[in-house]
Amino acid sequence: MEILALSNFLVTPYGALLESTELNFRNLYMHQILDVNQAKIVDSNAQVGMGETAVNNWAIYDGKGSKAKRVASAMGMHMLSNHWYCSLVIVFDGEKFNGSSLQVMGVDVSDGISEWGIIGGTGEFAMARGVIRREFDRNISGGKSQKLTIHAFCVPRSFSDPEQNKDGPWGGEGDNEGDYEEGQEPRRLLSVTIHSGFVVDALEFEYVDQTGQNRTYGPWGGVGGHKNTITLGASDFIKKISGTTDMINGRKVVTSLLLLGNNDKTYGPYGKAQGAAFTSDRVPKTGYITGFFGTSSRYLDSIGVYYA
Repeated sequence: MEILALSNFLVTPYGALLESTELNFRNLYMHQILDVNQAKIVDSNAQVGMGETAVNNWAIYDGKGSKAKRVASAMGMHMLSNHWYCSLVIVFDGEKFNGSSLQVMGVDVSDGISEWGIIGGTGEFAMARGVIRREFDRNISGGKSQKLTIHAFCVPRSFSDPEQNKDGPWGGEGDNEGDYEEGQEPRRLLSVTIHSGFVVDALEFEYVDQTGQNRTYGPWGGVGGHKNTITLGASDFIKKISGTTDMINGRKVVTSLLLLGNNDKTYGPYGKAQGAAFTSDRVPKTGYITGFFGTSSRYLDSIGVYYA
């Protein structure tokens, strides 16, 4: 399953005494449907009116309409003790967060607005701490829809970073070499900016390194061309690049560049396709591009990719 409502999932590095990542997940809708995704297992005590217990596997969607996608499941149990006490594990689906979870506990104090505490997490949400605001949305067939807003902090998983690989470069030699310094290797792309006209004039990009720090590289190249910036959301990835290289004014340079993202998104082409074609064929279907390397002079002379 894909997490498509990208604006609902904003993840930003957060500087504190302990390096953390901030989670802001908005406009999620949890469906609670009796005898479909929840079932009673214990009846309440007739004398005190408490003790009723049910298990649940509530579906969480990224929107309200018919095109909304199921992006997570809230699995666990809830029991009646004056108010409903909930103990849940929210497990996420999708390319970025697949299998990552949030451990949640709390009390529904009313049918209006309540908050659950986030007391832990796994995967991309390791050691998460925060709150989930639960708000009644509407009645649906057989149950009700709850609007969820998640705000939490978690620790970047630098201990489990995937192996970095390189593909390329494609193009000429160039006068200036662009690559990472030791200790600043890429972990995840945040944005890519391409300056282009009849060729690719320059490239710059922002990324998160292996320690969770934001870094910016570039621009590599000259000052010409029109500026185009690609900003990547929390579940956006660049899966592959392709383009062309050709001789311009006696130098081999990158004349065009096309970026392919997940969910069949394309960015570009930038520049003018002429000369020999290239593509990053080594990046597997399950991989993604984490950064770039290359050479430059007046234009972007060559480009290669790091992938994980």
